[in-house]
Amino acid sequence: MEMDTSETYVNYMTQNQVTLNKSLQNEPCDTLGTSQEQSLHIIVEPQIDGQTNYIHLINPPTGQIISSYIADHGSHIEIQPGVFFRVPFPHEHGYPYGGNNYPISNQHSYHQVFPNNISSHSRQNFPSIIIPSQQYNPFCSVHGSPRSFQTQPVVQDIDKRREKLQKKISDKQANINDCTCVKHTYHKKLSDKNCVVDPWCSGKSARFVSERFGVRLPPCPWKYRAQLNFSAQRPCLSRLCAVSNDTQGSYCDPVACTTFCSVPDKPFPPRITQKSKNSLTLKWTAPYDGGSPITFYRIQWRKDTNEEFKDLYVGMQKHYKLNHKLPPLTLCQFQLQAANELGEGEYSTILEYLTCGGPPNTPNQPELTECHTNMLSLSWNEPDDNGSPILEYKLEMNNPTDGYGFMVQYCGELKYFTCNNLLRNTPYTFRLMATNDYGSSKYSVPVTYSTLAEAPGKMAKPMLNGKIKPFSIPIKWGLPKDTGGDQIIGYVLEMDDGLGQSFVKVYHGPDNEFVINNLQPGRTYQVKVASESKVGIGTFSPVANFTTLAVCPKNVNPPRLSLAPEMNVLHLEWDLPLDIGGSIITSYSVKMVHKDGKSDIVYNGVKQGCSVGDLEPGKEYFFSVQATNSAGSSQWSSVVGFKTAPGPPEAIHPPNISFKSPTHIFFDWMEPTLHGAPITMYSLEKLENELFQKVFHGTTSFCDLKQGVQPATTYYFRLQAHSAAGNSPYSSIFTVKTPPAPPGLVQDIKILEQTSNSCFIEWPHPQDNGSQIIEYILEATGTTSMLYTIPRTICVEDSMLDILPVSEKANEVKQEKLDSSDDEYSSSDEEEVLHNSISGSESSVTLRQNDNVMEYRLTGLEPDTLYKLRIQAVSEVGIGAFSQYVQFYTKELPPLAPTLSASSISYHSIKLKWGHQSSKKSILNHTLQMQNKSGSFNTVYSGMDTSFTLSKLKELTPYCFRIQSSNEAGEGQFSMPKVFYTKAQPPSHVKELICQHVDISSIKLIWTPVESIRPDDITKYTLQMQNVELGNNFNQVYNGIKTEFTVCDLEPDKAYQFRIYVTRTLSAMDRNILANVPEDIKSIHSPIIRVHTLRQAISKECEHDLKKIEPAQAIGLTDTHIALIFLVSFLAICVVTIVLMYIATN
Repeated sequence: MEMDTSETYVNYMTQNQVTLNKSLQNEPCDTLGTSQEQSLHIIVEPQIDGQTNYIHLINPPTGQIISSYIADHGSHIEIQPGVFFRVPFPHEHGYPYGGNNYPISNQHSYHQVFPNNISSHSRQNFPSIIIPSQQYNPFCSVHGSPRSFQTQPVVQDIDKRREKLQKKISDKQANINDCTCVKHTYHKKLSDKNCVVDPWCSGKSARFVSERFGVRLPPCPWKYRAQLNFSAQRPCLSRLCAVSNDTQGSYCDPVACTTFCSVPDKPFPPRITQKSKNSLTLKWTAPYDGGSPITFYRIQWRKDTNEEFKDLYVGMQKHYKLNHKLPPLTLCQFQLQAANELGEGEYSTILEYLTCGGPPNTPNQPELTECHTNMLSLSWNEPDDNGSPILEYKLEMNNPTDGYGFMVQYCGELKYFTCNNLLRNTPYTFRLMATNDYGSSKYSVPVTYSTLAEAPGKMAKPMLNGKIKPFSIPIKWGLPKDTGGDQIIGYVLEMDDGLGQSFVKVYHGPDNEFVINNLQPGRTYQVKVASESKVGIGTFSPVANFTTLAVCPKNVNPPRLSLAPEMNVLHLEWDLPLDIGGSIITSYSVKMVHKDGKSDIVYNGVKQGCSVGDLEPGKEYFFSVQATNSAGSSQWSSVVGFKTAPGPPEAIHPPNISFKSPTHIFFDWMEPTLHGAPITMYSLEKLENELFQKVFHGTTSFCDLKQGVQPATTYYFRLQAHSAAGNSPYSSIFTVKTPPAPPGLVQDIKILEQTSNSCFIEWPHPQDNGSQIIEYILEATGTTSMLYTIPRTICVEDSMLDILPVSEKANEVKQEKLDSSDDEYSSSDEEEVLHNSISGSESSVTLRQNDNVMEYRLTGLEPDTLYKLRIQAVSEVGIGAFSQYVQFYTKELPPLAPTLSASSISYHSIKLKWGHQSSKKSILNHTLQMQNKSGSFNTVYSGMDTSFTLSKLKELTPYCFRIQSSNEAGEGQFSMPKVFYTKAQPPSHVKELICQHVDISSIKLIWTPVESIRPDDITKYTLQMQNVELGNNFNQVYNGIKTEFTVCDLEPDKAYQFRIYVTRTLSAMDRNILANVPEDIKSIHSPIIRVHTLRQAISKECEHDLKKIEPAQAIGLTDTHIALIFLVSFLAICVVTIVLMYIATN
């Protein structure tokens, strides 16, 4: 079909289609397709104003809105380049346009309006040109009067209409279209180019719908009523005609009306556009909105019919992708609901969908349940079937011996399998795969299991490996024929005990030969051997018999008495030798051995016993036995002696008596005459309380008696001997008198009183042990040891006893200890034990005695000393033992004066310190005194500290001090007075350095003079200067007694810093007081001032001002004058400020 390229027209057909008959010169649009002829649905939607219309272009196959426009009646819309559509008027319904063409009018102006397309692609490919017309629809009874032309699109209304129209076009009834005031159906006629416009009223079809109803005469005959059913919020036209007797009259003019709004209609079920294994995409079409725009859609779903529906999506989109990773083969149900401002509509019909299934997951490795030498039993767990039951399992095995790789061993539904007929000690690799209706899973990870090896097979009999000896058998063996599939690691050799008992392991190792030692001669042994691998020990070989050689008997037992000995006969018997040498004993020989070494054979026979007669009673005889077998005779057994029946011994003679001490008696006696029975025991009895009591019972012929023996006491004793034949008579009674002993131990020593040089003690008299105590010996050990001898017979009270004084060396050491607290004194190095007897009047011991106790006062002791005291008694017999030590302390003496020294000295204070020699037992109190002008001493400190500071002293003045220490024993002596001198006082520093005059090359400085401390002191000032720019050290520029100085030869326009200090020079008399006093004493520096010299250019300008300043500076203002000037200036400024503030406020 050929068409004009300059102009293209739209033919209006009756089939609700528009066909574009133009060969597009540009590239075809993707939305309309690539064919030259395209069918479009054009829907005209009038607005409330009656003039403006919404024009929608819809693609019929997809129901997608291509473009939307706003135009007035009679306007031309360019729907495609070169293709135009004219918007008709309402009064043109039924007007015959067939064959009429409407070209583009060039006299109209063009306005470009951007269409509200669904996609940006259609916006780029479908621009629109609207040719407006000022005409409007005067016949529309619904939309009112004409309105002004709108050239801009209403975005919100267009979006809502576009969604509603897209839903209606995509319904199953694709040919049924909704319109509003006017709906046109366009039919493309290929025979001609005429267009016929057929108007029709709104409804669910493209024609008027006739409805008949009966007429009942109302009260007012000229009024009738009829009820018609229409959709909600839908404009429609109605016309009426009368029918009588099947005769129909003509219709009246159409009347327009609009129904009310309602909730949306029940939508169609959603449809599934895309689906995968565990996801799907839902789409749906918009239902009729009930006259109110749809606000949202709600999709609900459930995975089980027993569950309730749950919200899946709520929103304005008409598609949704479900990515919930749905399990395979799961039945899901969906329902759709639309809602507008009036409420929610009905749910759609339920959509059911069954998700796709999948192959099973990768199974786990097969597990080994049982293992043998030729079989492996495997089992496995069922993997996830992904919604489809597993149909079979495939188990593959890789045999390393055949080289074929993995071969199928089992296919079936069972979850276990046993592989039989396998090789022993061989590794096999397995993998598993599961299969269902949707395919097979991946193979599991290969796993390797090995069969077990067998124990080695039966071995041959062991063989001799040399000659058999009486105590050993050498054996060897070979390899087994069957190793069991594993390496032989050792052999096990077992043997019985030669008596047919159970076998015992005698060798276990890798060698194939062994020598069995420690065997019995003449025995037949059974031997068997087996090989061993890692699996275990194999079958033992048949038993092999080996017999050792016989030897002479050994270890013949000595004879023994079979019956009690008689006076003249001894009955002997003996046991079989412990080692018969592997052969039967053929005879025994018994010999009797005499004391001279000779022997006689008294028996030779097979029996193991004999009787020897013609013996003397009570005499001992010695016998030995010998055994003989086929190999020879054994050695004689050990000799044993037997006695004939004995008699009891005779009475014992009185013993020899000696005394080891007064309480220790030694008895010694001779053995009595025996009658064939030896003495088995001796008994010694002592007479106590008129009865003899046994005090000794033993086998020796002597005894020591210590218990119950007192010195100087008479005792009565008797002896008796015991034997197997009976007891001897008692010996004659003998008397023993013990000698006297030294005195007993002194006990209960008491310390009654102690002072710094004495101690009063008391003790009771000890036991004298048969000899009167004549004196006592006292030993007191302190820094030295002293021994006292005191007679008991002295009766003079308070008589004096002598002791030996301490050695001179000890005195020297003690004196060194007192003189120096830093030296350690050890009394053990100088200790001496001194002895002395009582010598009359010169003594340091006081003695008192009575009948029961002794009392002594020891004097001349050293103070503050620990003493250990012990006492022993002396009699004519000897000296008794020392008593236990008794310790006591003598009280200490008053302390010595400490050494006084000065730790720091200044011009106004002295800090004194001192050491002390106090013991650990006492606390010292120190008293420090200072000498006053009258020569007496006043106490300045008393306390336990070891230092004290005196302040508010004068310079270069001597001060005299002494110190004393005291403790519980009293006050000690004062130390020697010691003089300390205070130091010289440094001079006061200059408080302020003042610049009086500044020039380009000189600076004049003044300062306040410093008062002299003493009238004869010389005070000098030292001025120092520093160049700020050079940064060097301060250099001295002046030293003298003046209080002003002018620094000259300075550089102009330079900064300088100045400081000053004072030097005090002492007089010769003051310097002679202390040798180390310096001649000159310096003060600290004054505060630093900074002065800048003038520039040379401005020096002349300021010369006049400086001359005016100089007289004022020459006056020499003091600090008081300067302070008054500052005060007056401040008060003046305050008054002026207050006045100005008052003026400003008023």
